[in-house]
Amino acid sequence: MKTETKLQMINSDFILWCKNFIKIMNNENQEVIFKPLPEQQELIDGMESNKHTIVLKSRQLGITTVVSLYYLWKAITIPKTTYLIASYNEDSTKGIGEKLKQMLYSMPDKYRPKLQRDNEFELKFQNQSRIVFKVAGNKDIARGLTLEGVLLSEFGMYDAEVQENAIASTDPCLSKNHTSTFVVESTAKQGTTDYFYKLFMNSYRNRSKFKYYFFPWYCESSKKNYKNEIDIAEQWYRDNNHGRMLASADIEPYFIPLYEQKLVTLKQIVWYQWKQQDMSQEKMFSEYPSFPEEAFSTSLKGLVFPIEKINDRYIYIPDPLTYNEISPLPEVLRPYFNKNLFVYKDLQRNMKYHMGVDIASGTGLDYSTCAIFSNDGEMVAEFYSNKIPLYRFAEIAYQLGRYFNYAQMLIERNYDAGQFAYKMRHEFGYINVVRTKKYTDKGRSFVYGFDTTATSKVQLIELFKNAFINGDILINSRKLLDEMKAYVMTNKGKMTGKASNDDMIIASALAVYSLTNNSIIRR
Repeated sequence: MKTETKLQMINSDFILWCKNFIKIMNNENQEVIFKPLPEQQELIDGMESNKHTIVLKSRQLGITTVVSLYYLWKAITIPKTTYLIASYNEDSTKGIGEKLKQMLYSMPDKYRPKLQRDNEFELKFQNQSRIVFKVAGNKDIARGLTLEGVLLSEFGMYDAEVQENAIASTDPCLSKNHTSTFVVESTAKQGTTDYFYKLFMNSYRNRSKFKYYFFPWYCESSKKNYKNEIDIAEQWYRDNNHGRMLASADIEPYFIPLYEQKLVTLKQIVWYQWKQQDMSQEKMFSEYPSFPEEAFSTSLKGLVFPIEKINDRYIYIPDPLTYNEISPLPEVLRPYFNKNLFVYKDLQRNMKYHMGVDIASGTGLDYSTCAIFSNDGEMVAEFYSNKIPLYRFAEIAYQLGRYFNYAQMLIERNYDAGQFAYKMRHEFGYINVVRTKKYTDKGRSFVYGFDTTATSKVQLIELFKNAFINGDILINSRKLLDEMKAYVMTNKGKMTGKASNDDMIIASALAVYSLTNNSIIRR
């Protein structure tokens, strides 16, 4: 094969190009030929078929390295294209640029392209392609550019107000061809308030144009990157356990599902425990997550629900059923299926169901929600929307209750003084609307729905919390777990969803109240 033909073949394939031309400093500070690790290869393969990509990762997997190198290859091989690489501060941005230049200058002299400009803000090649380095935070970060590639590195570290603007200001500048790519990547930031959390979770739940990738601490790349540390950790364990290595019978509960699924080895478990000595559990969750929801474990004080138990449930959470797996839905419910309405267990004809209903206040921030639990305590379905008028939500709640064997329906009555619950019983003719006890100056009476006063709300949530902790109920909703993860009690004794809405918590707590007070409530 002629040299020119061989060179053409190498330049047309990113992996071949890396193996032939690029060297990198490895974790042992040795210069070696760059060979993409499994997760790096998976990401690059995905980028070639997906314009928008978002990556949540464990630390030191080389994701920034491989994406910036991919853009270097494209800049060299495709004339007159521009690539933007941004990070959260000046040091981080400079670090990416310096590493990329080190790889560029590792190329053999006769194959390395000539540069017109080389400074800390830009690499410009003679073919008129360039790579621009910027610090996120400038509103005009992409002004005047038509971008073939965008990399927003360590996106979770950006200030909260910068994150959304970084997407909004750069995405319109992306070239409208079929080869341009937009990559957001980061380790997680503790808590669920930032835009990165929302962006990733929307992608994770198939509600976004972004294709998601999640690379946990036990992935194949970690095994190679942390090989020396894993050996050190094994010796540490033996030194502290009379020369004995960890046995499968001694694995802590946290690691059991990972070990049983053959996702981790005993040596990796020991490495995690060795690493954990100098970090809080929350820091480990964000830096070395096992699954996406764990990565964003909140650091809020005064959490009502135990974060460890929430994270344990995330591991086993089921996917919603498909349309072919459930009994036929009423026509009113069909447009919402697996968009707002999610069913986790098919209808059982002889089962009794309990349904909690929380009505949005009309602000646009609150959700109208329904949570349905079976009589044996398992969450079987949920509905939530913040874009639905009250009259339509009433129809949905009515049909949903009927569908689940005329579920025992308990409705929060705060915003409309019980009018929704009253209409459900008398205008819709729903036979199973729950009445609860209420005291007035005239004595005791029973009213449709549940008044969540400051006192009754605490009691309602405590009942739900205890049922969750004691294993009396089984939660199947990621949205509900997300809300629980950010639900706090303030210094004044008020319970509130500080970092997210709490509407699904209220609906679920009402359903559990109906379930546990089944013998004393009235209809």
